[in-house]
Amino acid sequence: MVFDNGDSAIGNDTDSDISNRREIILREAKQTWELGKKLGLSVRGDERDVIEDIMRLEDQ
Repeated sequence: MVFDNGDSAIGNDTDSDISNRREIILREAKQTWELGKKLGLSVRGDERDVIEDIMRLEDQ
């Protein structure tokens, strides 16, 4: 985060910030899916598709 004259914050996302955010979203999506499985949810096909869908929802 960069501050302009101390008054306002200007977003300054670096590649590292974006990568870290993606890792956090991926971890949360996996945790969400694990909770769903414990609650009895299941999927036909690849679980990675479910995780990617959750990631898209969390990124909105």
